[in-house]
Amino acid sequence: MERSLRPDVEAEIAGFFQRIFAAIIDVFVLGAIFIFGVLPFFGWFAPEAAYVQLGIDLLYFSLLNSRIAGGATLGKRLLGIRVVTRTGDYIGFLRALWRAAVDILPLALGSLVPLWLPAPHGDSLIRAIVAAGVIGLPLATIYLYIFNWNTRQVVHDLAAGTFVVKAERADRPFHGRTLLSHVVIAAVLILLVGAVAARLEPKLSNPTGCAAKINGAVRTLPFVDRVTVKDEVSSWRNGSSSARRMSVIVTVTRKEYSPEARSVAAKALSACPIMKPNDVLNIMIIDKPKGYRVFPRLGRYPGTVEEWRGSLDFESRHKGRKGTP
Repeated sequence: MERSLRPDVEAEIAGFFQRIFAAIIDVFVLGAIFIFGVLPFFGWFAPEAAYVQLGIDLLYFSLLNSRIAGGATLGKRLLGIRVVTRTGDYIGFLRALWRAAVDILPLALGSLVPLWLPAPHGDSLIRAIVAAGVIGLPLATIYLYIFNWNTRQVVHDLAAGTFVVKAERADRPFHGRTLLSHVVIAAVLILLVGAVAARLEPKLSNPTGCAAKINGAVRTLPFVDRVTVKDEVSSWRNGSSSARRMSVIVTVTRKEYSPEARSVAAKALSACPIMKPNDVLNIMIIDKPKGYRVFPRLGRYPGTVEEWRGSLDFESRHKGRKGTP
């Protein structure tokens, strides 16, 4: 729907704090949706939850920032600001989707890439892309928020050709332009972070390739409802090879679950005998009774492979005596 323009008076760009507080409100709204609308159905640490929430985030910003909802998310509406084009029109859904994708998807790389690839830190190009999205893009956005006084356009605004203006003048054109120097500095920040990440040599243990084997072995335990295995590393440390951390996250539907960590550890070590003694085996047991429950009880049992093996050997020799690393 086209709106009548007022070319005699220019639109007024939204202030720095207006945009910041609007973003904070939107984060709280999406966080509430995740806690009360996603977690009860998928459970904590389930990879599917990340994909569902990403879809919700994209839909939230695409619908509400488009002309369908008057160019404003809940945060923007409460702060009295709108997303418009240079001529004062609201943007369509597809354009709003592109704007949201540029804003959200690079930040999501850090959590999504490990789900797609078994050992993403070993490839310099992947490290560069992830670092540019997760670190470089926020740095460029912060720079533009602070120093781009003319238009307050940040990366996703520049990509979509949009402006965030005060609602009382949202139907009027805007003639200001972002200086080319700001665009160049923002691009350099993103590329610089990616280049530095690509040149860093992470000191990592060799990939075990055991995640699928551990998942299958742990699923055979009678008390297990859901299993998530994460083959994690601590990258870019100084010194010798960093310890690898294998996290086995198990959801159970029974009240007494602490002793089950030992059974999970035994299955994991049996399925992956090539783990090094200093590698960390992190067992997490989540109590998820049937029915709606947002915050289940969580038991965390970290220990090195050497500690777990020693504890399990001790138990096998001394039946009835319990203890975890």
